[in-house]
Amino acid sequence: MLNNLAYGLAEYQHAAKEALPLAEKAYRSSPNPIFGDTLGWIQHLLGDDKAAAALLEQAVAGAPTNLDILVHSATVHIALGDLVKARKEFDAALKADPKAADRADVKALAQKLKNP
Repeated sequence: MLNNLAYGLAEYQHAAKEALPLAEKAYRSSPNPIFGDTLGWIQHLLGDDKAAAALLEQAVAGAPTNLDILVHSATVHIALGDLVKARKEFDAALKADPKAADRADVKALAQKLKNP
């Protein structure tokens, strides 16, 4: 529940700073891939893509077919300029769920990969 609250605050209320301690607490309680994804995504929203990448890479390793984790990780890798990793994760996301190509965030990611 704490993880969901943190994600909701960061993503939908644009309150990443307030969400960070909640996400950290959730991750400390159970460092599973979903919690790592939330914490990594919040780090990205706060502008710390290096910290985000480390968390998201662990999350991808733990849940290699999770669409949201792959999209978040690819987004962060683009921000860091690592287009090879970003492309690999983007391709894995579409393989995991081909219908994801219709999602706005996936379309935006595809555009960034075309025009970095």
